[in-house]
Amino acid sequence: MSSVKVIYDNYASDDVVFVHSGRLMMIVNPRRFIEKKEELINSLTTFAGSHEEVYLWGAGKLGKYVKDFLEEINIHPKGFIVSKVSNERFYLDLPIMQYDEMSIYGGIGIVLSLGNQYHEEVLSNSNLDLSHMFIPSQEMYEIMGASQRIISDYRVSALEKLFPYKIKLENISLRDWREILIICIENIGDVIMYLPFIRELRKNCALDVNITVVVQPQVKIFMELCPYIDTVIVYDYRKYFASDIHGAIEISKMFSEAHLCQVQYDVVFIQGWYNIHIESLLLAVFSSATVRVGFSETNMPAKAILNRNFDKFLSVAIKSTAPMHEVERNLYIVKFLRGKVYSSGLDFWHTAEDERLASKILSGVKLGDEGKMIAIVPYANDPRRVWDKHNYLELLLALHGINQKNYYLILGGVETVRIGDYLIKESNINNIINLAGKTSLGIVSAVIKRCSLYIGSNTGLTHIAAAWKVPVIEIICHPVGGDPLEYSSPIRYHAWETKYSIVRPDHALPGCGATCYSETPHCINLIKADDVLSTIKCEHPGIINSKL
Repeated sequence: MSSVKVIYDNYASDDVVFVHSGRLMMIVNPRRFIEKKEELINSLTTFAGSHEEVYLWGAGKLGKYVKDFLEEINIHPKGFIVSKVSNERFYLDLPIMQYDEMSIYGGIGIVLSLGNQYHEEVLSNSNLDLSHMFIPSQEMYEIMGASQRIISDYRVSALEKLFPYKIKLENISLRDWREILIICIENIGDVIMYLPFIRELRKNCALDVNITVVVQPQVKIFMELCPYIDTVIVYDYRKYFASDIHGAIEISKMFSEAHLCQVQYDVVFIQGWYNIHIESLLLAVFSSATVRVGFSETNMPAKAILNRNFDKFLSVAIKSTAPMHEVERNLYIVKFLRGKVYSSGLDFWHTAEDERLASKILSGVKLGDEGKMIAIVPYANDPRRVWDKHNYLELLLALHGINQKNYYLILGGVETVRIGDYLIKESNINNIINLAGKTSLGIVSAVIKRCSLYIGSNTGLTHIAAAWKVPVIEIICHPVGGDPLEYSSPIRYHAWETKYSIVRPDHALPGCGATCYSETPHCINLIKADDVLSTIKCEHPGIINSKL
């Protein structure tokens, strides 16, 4: 058993499987996901085995998930049942029958395939014995739905025609590649930590190489300023998100034909060590690039679940299992391909106009000899990473009580506006400026560049601060003793090549373990304002006393 497996199993949570963000659902505990899935498979197999025929009650989107899941485990429903009259006679090639028209006998089993809010109505109106019914919980439906985005052994055989030729490392020469495609449809911070790889890759290629990147809309603004990139193509992940493999294939093929297939790429790189989005993989496949390079599904147990069978679609599957920072991990790709890494620092760019507007916004800030500008980032898109606003209030009052010359700049997106307004109102500190939701990312970059310290969540702004060598205090949810390979691990995501301090819980709350698995702020609120204040006093005394 590998050390990675031991680490993962030692710290895995008991129950939490999913975290939801809008219409997206993320598997945060893959080990538990597999356990729950196996329990569900066993229950459904036993149920189907005790009935001669199985029908699904509910002919909607959920019905599709349930049908696909059952067929994957070799249970083949005979048809769909509906409560109300339907003009449609077939759905997914199976007959649709109205319940009133059916004769339910002892050999028929019914799996409910409609929202939990309708279960009680179905059960009360049908008057069926519960021995006829399999009634999934919400979590069971989520497991069935999440399974639709995993390339299981059942599905992979139908996709064999998309497998590439495997390439031996000795047959690869970076200087032979002229057209390079990079799929990095990740969030701002992940893309910033991927940029050193793109820079070092270019240094190892021929002078006339063209590098094209596919990115999400929110990173377009700075990727277009990147001197290592020739072409930026925008892919809106939320717009194109598909709930199952079939939809992902259709959307990715359509996008590739419209935006990628006009160039014959020599190679495509796919970002993602912990997890490669199914869309990223399929965009690479349908780009028709000659060589496909990505991190292997075998690198950790979680990836082996989330990215099952992905290696079959890669020409080169890179194995890398040791805990390390994401920047180091990405740069390892260059080394693996027998290239040389000349520098490892982060880069970021904004325009001269961003600089001008930042100066204008901060024109009223009068620091004198004793004041500092401090960036406060109190929000993150992942709720688990959000420290309570009352803690920020307590911290700001304590800092202001020590040095009243400092200015505090509240930074973030529109979600941060209310937190900033709250801090200004409740603290009654005149030196707080709420810039959240009021500036572009370029202006935020220019503002952060002028700060003496960053305090707050680990977000994309953390890595912008690191790129400008601004000292960082990260308030994170990952507990002491947590899995160093998990999504929130400071080993993987700390501010890179700048002075940084990590403030985190000294243990995980019940239900968590390897990291925080809650859908709301949870373990992070074990951290007290005094913990952060003590870190500032110890690690950044000049913020408290300008004479130091």
